[in-house]
Amino acid sequence: MRFPDSMNTLAQSAGKYVRLESGGVGVYVYPEGPDWFVPSHAADAFLRESVSDTPGVPPLDSNRRRLLERVAPVEIGAHPGRRDAHSLDTLKECWFHITSRCDMACTHCMFSSGGAGAAEIHSDLLLPAIDQALDLGCRMFFFTGGEPFVYTGFTDICDRVLANGDTHVVVLTNAKSIACHAAWLGTVPHGRLHMQVSVDGDRECHDAVRGAGAYDRLLDALRFLGPTGVPVTLAMSVTRANAGRMTHVVELASQFGVAGVHFMWLFRRGRAANDRLVDVDTLARGLLAAYAAARERGVTIDNIEAIRSQVFTVPGTRFDLSNSAWESVTIGPEGTVYPSPALVGVPDLCCGHVSAGLGTVWRESPVLERIRAASLVDSPASAGHPLRFLVGGGDIDHSYHAAKTFAGGDPYVPLYAEVALALIAEHAREHESNGRVGLRCRMGERLVECGPQSRPVMFTHSNCVQSIPGRDSHSLVRAFYSRAAETTNEDILNPVSYGEDKVDHIPEDMRVRSYGCGSPVLDCDLRPGHALVDLGSGTGIECFIAAREVGPSGKVYGIDMSQSMLERAEQARRHVAQTLGFDNVEFRAGLLEKLPLEDTTVDFVISNCVVNLTADKRSVFEEIFRVLKPGGALCISDIVSLSPVPIDMKYNERLRGECLGGAMVQEELFAMMADVGFPDAYLVRRYEYRTVNDHPFYAITYRARKPAAHERVRVMYRGPHASITVGEGETAVRGRVTRLHADPASLDPGSFFVLDASGNVTNVQQQTCCGVFVNPLQPAPGSPGERQHMKDCMMCGAPLAYFSDSRIMRCAACGRERPANASCENGHFVCDDCHSSDARGLIVSLCTESTETDPAALFSRIRSHPRFPVHGPEYHSLVPAAIVAAYRNAGGDVPESAIATAVERGATVAGGSCGFLGACGAALGAGTALSVILGGTPFRAEIRQKAMQITADILGRIAGYKAARCCNRDCLLAISRFVELSEKLLPVPLHMPMHPRCTQWHDNEHCIGKRCPWLSGK
Repeated sequence: MRFPDSMNTLAQSAGKYVRLESGGVGVYVYPEGPDWFVPSHAADAFLRESVSDTPGVPPLDSNRRRLLERVAPVEIGAHPGRRDAHSLDTLKECWFHITSRCDMACTHCMFSSGGAGAAEIHSDLLLPAIDQALDLGCRMFFFTGGEPFVYTGFTDICDRVLANGDTHVVVLTNAKSIACHAAWLGTVPHGRLHMQVSVDGDRECHDAVRGAGAYDRLLDALRFLGPTGVPVTLAMSVTRANAGRMTHVVELASQFGVAGVHFMWLFRRGRAANDRLVDVDTLARGLLAAYAAARERGVTIDNIEAIRSQVFTVPGTRFDLSNSAWESVTIGPEGTVYPSPALVGVPDLCCGHVSAGLGTVWRESPVLERIRAASLVDSPASAGHPLRFLVGGGDIDHSYHAAKTFAGGDPYVPLYAEVALALIAEHAREHESNGRVGLRCRMGERLVECGPQSRPVMFTHSNCVQSIPGRDSHSLVRAFYSRAAETTNEDILNPVSYGEDKVDHIPEDMRVRSYGCGSPVLDCDLRPGHALVDLGSGTGIECFIAAREVGPSGKVYGIDMSQSMLERAEQARRHVAQTLGFDNVEFRAGLLEKLPLEDTTVDFVISNCVVNLTADKRSVFEEIFRVLKPGGALCISDIVSLSPVPIDMKYNERLRGECLGGAMVQEELFAMMADVGFPDAYLVRRYEYRTVNDHPFYAITYRARKPAAHERVRVMYRGPHASITVGEGETAVRGRVTRLHADPASLDPGSFFVLDASGNVTNVQQQTCCGVFVNPLQPAPGSPGERQHMKDCMMCGAPLAYFSDSRIMRCAACGRERPANASCENGHFVCDDCHSSDARGLIVSLCTESTETDPAALFSRIRSHPRFPVHGPEYHSLVPAAIVAAYRNAGGDVPESAIATAVERGATVAGGSCGFLGACGAALGAGTALSVILGGTPFRAEIRQKAMQITADILGRIAGYKAARCCNRDCLLAISRFVELSEKLLPVPLHMPMHPRCTQWHDNEHCIGKRCPWLSGK
C-alpha cells in the first residue's frame, strides 16, 4: 500500500507488528518489545491494507493517522540476554525430592517411584539443608517425591519450616494417607500449608493408573480436606488415555470446593513412554475446553493464569526462561543438588552435594551457571517466534528432556502460544468493537500481577507447580492505601487546598488526610438534585463536599476497595449528615473495574488520582460510561506523562502506590477514552507534579461527557485555520455551520460559536455595532459566562467597594458561594472563576496564534479586545502568557504547552492580591513567565531563585508608586522591567521597540495622571 510521504514512516512502524489470529480476532504482536494490541474491526481492515503491497492510497483521515501514531512501537533496545538482568540475591524457593518411595505405582511416573528400597534423603542432610535455605532467604518450600507423607517424620519437617513466621510449604501428594494426619492439620498455620493433589481424570482413568479403588479413596481425601481449610489444587498429568477427561477434573474441583486445577504435560522420561505423549493440538483443545468449564464454575486453572500474568503485564516485559538456578534449586533424595525437580536424577545435571553447603553450590556450580547464562536470545529455535518473550521460551525441564538444551527445545511452546492468543482474544471480546478506527485493548492496560519482585526481565516457573502465593495489583494498592488511612503519608497528600466554605461541615481530622492530585469535585458545577459517584473515595472528603452541593434531593456514592478507608469515611459520614441536616452519602465496597451501581445512575463521575492505580483502565472507563446518564460527565484528576514511563519505574511498588508507576501517556489516555465512547474529552487544568529520575509527571484534571442519544451540537468554527478536526474525527470548516458530536463545554469560545436552532450564538456574549447587547436582559443569578460590563461590576457596571476582610457571598454569575473581597454598590459579587473563565481561553487562543515578539505590544493588543475588562484577575494570566508567547516568537525554546501553563498558573493568583496579599499579580506573572520559560520547579534551586528575584525586583518598581491599582500601568511596568532583565536571564533576550501609551485614563477614576509613565494626551 502506497502512502503519502509523510505517513511512510508510521506505516513502516505498523509493519513491525506480526498479525496473528485467535477465534476470528486479529492480534498484532511486536515480538521485540514485546507488545501487542487488538484493533477494532475498522482499524484492523485499515492496518491490513497499510502493510500490504496492494497499490493505492487509503483514506488517511485524522483517526487513521492517529491510529498509526498510537501503534508505533516504543523501542526499548535489543535484549542482551538475562545474565546481567538478575543477581543472586535471594534463594526464593527450594524443592526437596524428599523420597522416591511411594504408596502407589502410577503408570506415568517420571521417577518410576515405588516401595521399599527407594532412595530418600536422610534427616541429617535434610534438616541442615532447610536451615541453609532459610539463611539464603528462602521462604517457599516444596516437597515432592515419591509420596512425601510416607517419609518418616514428614509432618515434623513441615513444622520446622513453618516455625518461621513468613514461610510456606507446598506438598505434591496423592493424599492417600492424608486422613491419618488430621490432628496435625489442625495445628498448622492457616493459609501457609498448600497441597497439590494428584488426579488422573474420571474414575475409569484414575483407577487404570493408580489401581482399583483409588478414585474412591481420592474422593474421601477431598471430603476430608475441605473442612480443614488447607488450600488444595488438583493436578492431572495429561496422557493420551485421559486427555478427553480434562473438564472432569474441573467439575471435580467445583464439586469439592477446590479453587484451583493444574495440568502437567508429560516428560519424555520414566514410565511416560512416547506412546503416552499427547500432541499439542489435542492438548490445546482440551485445555481451552477445561478453561471454559472452569470460568462457569469459578475454578482457576493455574496453567492459564500463569500465561495470563505474562500476557497482561507492562509492555516491554521480557519473560526469558524459568527461575531455576536463579531463584530455585532442588535437592534430590541422596542430597544431590539439581537445577529443578524434573531434572532430579539426570547425571549430567548434578550440581554438587548439599554437604558442601547449599549456598556454595547455588552460587558456584558450573551447571547452574550454565543455566543462568542461557537465554532465548541465544536460541535459534526461538528466534522467529513472535511470542517468544511473552511465553518465555517454555520450561527448561521439558526443553532438556526433549532436546538436551535449556532454551528452545520445549515441545509445548505452541500450546503456550495458543493459550496466550486465546486469552488476548477473550479479553478483546469484552470490549466492544464499534465502528470507530481505534483499539479494543492493548498490552499494559490490564495488569494481572505487578508485585514487588516484578522487573523488566522476568522468569517463568516450573511446570511442576505454577500457582504459588503472590499479590496482585489490587492487593498491592489496597495495602498501600490502607496504611495511608491509618498514618498520614505526606508523599501522596493532595496539594489542592479546599476553601473553608467547602469543608466546614467535615470533621477537621478528615480534611487533612486527603490523597490525590487535584479537586475534580469543584469542577463539576454541581446543582441540587444531581447524583455523583466518587471512584476511589478514600476517606470521603470529596463525597462530603459534593453532598452539600447536591442537597437533600441529590445523591452521592463513594466507591473504594480499602476497608480501612471505608471505615474512616463511614465514621465521618455520620458527623456530616448531622451537620448538614440530611444524609445523602452512601459508601460501597467495590472495584472500579466492576462498579456496584446500576446502569445510567449518576450525572457525574469523579476520581482523584485513582484510575492510575487500577489493574484494568479500559474497563474502568467502560464502567464509567455504563453508569453515567446520557449527557452526564466525568471529571477526573490524575497523573500523566508525556512519554512512556520507564519500565523499571512502572514496576516500582512505591511509585505505583503514588500514582506515578501507572501513569498513562497523556495522548494515549484520551485516545483510549475515545475508544470507549468519550470522544470529546478535554483538559481543564494541568501542572507539573513531580520529576523522578529525570522523568517529569504532570497532574491534570480532565472532563468528558457521555453523548446523549443522537445528540449533535450546531457550531461554527471561527478560525483562524481553514478547518479543524474535533471529536470523532469530524471536520469543522471556518464559517460553515456544522453539526458535531461534542460537549458544548469542551468547545473553546475563542474558536467556536455554539448555535441555537435559530442560529444565534449561545456561548459568547456579543454586541452589535451600535453598542446594543444581543440580549439586553440581565441574566438571572446562576447563568455563568454572561459578562455585561467591561469595567467595575461585570453584572451592572456599578463601582466596586472592597472589604477590609474576606466574607462568604453568593456569586451573581454562577450562583455558588465563594470567599469575597469586594462587591458593587448594588450588592453584586462575581467570583474569580467567572471573572476569568472567558478571558483565559481568549488569552491562550490569541497568544498561541500570535507572531508578535514585543510582549508589551501583544499585551496591549489582547487587552484592547472587546471581551477583555479594564481591571481584574484576568491580567494575572495575561502578563505571563504575553511574555512566554513573545519569547517563543523571538526564537526561544519552550514546550508547546508553555502558554497554557502560564495562563493556568497566573489564574491561581487571587483578585485583589496587590492590596490583600501585598503582591501584585503582574509581578507574580513576570516570575511565572520566567519559571515557565526556564522549566522551574520548587526543587530547581537556581531557577527558583531567579524567578523570586525578578518578582521582587518588579514588586519594588510597582510599589514605588503611591497609587491605587491600575492593571494597565502595573502590567506594563512588569513587562518592561522583564524585558530589561531578559538580557541577563534568557538565552534569547526580549525587546520593546515602541514605548506603550495609555489611552484608558478616562475609564480609570483612580488614574494618577502625569505621574504614570504610560500616560498620553490627558
